[in-house]
Amino acid sequence: MTLPASASSAAQKPHAPQLLALSAPLLASFRPSKSFLHAEPSTPASAFTAASAGSSRARSGSIGQGSASSAPAESSAVAAARLKSVCSIAFDDRGDYVLSAGDDETVQVFSCRAGKKRQAVVSHKYGVHLAKFKQHSHEEVLYASTKVDNVIRHQSIPKNTYITYFRGHQSKVTSLQMSPADETFLSAAIDESVRLWDTRSDQSQALMRIKGHPVVAYDATGSVFAVAINERPAVLLYDVRRFNSPPFLEIALPPGTIPTSLAFSPQGLLLVGTAGSAHHVMCSKTGAHRYRLCGHEGLEGVEVGSPELAGLVPEAGVSGQETAWTPDGRFVVSGTSTGRLLFWPLPDDVATPGPPAAVQDLQPISPVDRHAGPIRALGFNPRYAMLATGNSQLTFWTPPPPSMDDS
Repeated sequence: MTLPASASSAAQKPHAPQLLALSAPLLASFRPSKSFLHAEPSTPASAFTAASAGSSRARSGSIGQGSASSAPAESSAVAAARLKSVCSIAFDDRGDYVLSAGDDETVQVFSCRAGKKRQAVVSHKYGVHLAKFKQHSHEEVLYASTKVDNVIRHQSIPKNTYITYFRGHQSKVTSLQMSPADETFLSAAIDESVRLWDTRSDQSQALMRIKGHPVVAYDATGSVFAVAINERPAVLLYDVRRFNSPPFLEIALPPGTIPTSLAFSPQGLLLVGTAGSAHHVMCSKTGAHRYRLCGHEGLEGVEVGSPELAGLVPEAGVSGQETAWTPDGRFVVSGTSTGRLLFWPLPDDVATPGPPAAVQDLQPISPVDRHAGPIRALGFNPRYAMLATGNSQLTFWTPPPPSMDDS
């Protein structure tokens, strides 16, 4: 099941899989199909509520589907108290593998097709966060440290060896983004800097000083990047080729907005994620505020140190990894502090800049099933009708397989 928004040439070849268009009813049908403990608990724990487990045990045949845990359901507080949390999720560009980093200081690789864990490596000395696959690879990863130093590490998963150390940041790295166009990547840190790197060199290619704590994102072409600062309700757009030049566009955000994540859609819209009650969608061409995504239940409402976030490593951050676009750019998906998964359908004219207009408030749809605790990390597969979420466990979500009546 591949998605029409993916830039896959296989869709044009004979015998290619039938394209599956994303729709609101399809996304609302997503259910937990398989879950994995990120760290072994003292006693078994369920990844989601009893209702979720019951609805998923009988399903088979879809990507990554398997039997859910049959352990009795327990409260999110009990489960979280005994388990470390997934703090970042990323897919390889083919959608065959998913990568997770956790507060248990491991990086783990899972096969989306087989629904199995492939390999795990540990980094107890330095910690792990913001793990990403290297471009066009499912065997090499990059991730930020959470303790000892602030080095970004490039590691071979099969060999369990470091390839490159990217030194330069003087404090915690808060954002790490791989270029969709070449071997470069961006990093941002609390030391009020943004750096441009090339995976083929351990030297920083460019440095930008920012007054504030930044987060960064590339657009779909890799030629433009955005910088948002927590202390200022604005997003700055830059040309990668003129890294140290002033921004060519400054997008004002609603007063009081504290951006925790940025992401571009294939159509050029900019998603500004927050830990509050709403996300925002801006036009990256005009700077207009297009949509307010209402109904979010942000992680800012969950106190660090509470049972729901027991085991949290504060240095890894709480929010910023739980919001994403679907690959076709027609929906925004977000995890919540209550374990609900939310989808916001965008209007059909989403790619049309048009003249300035009033901001539209959009309401979400949500599957019935939910996690038994806050969703800290989320990613949507770039090629398949599948997403992964993380809290105390990594969970695959897929639509139910077609019934015999549909054939």
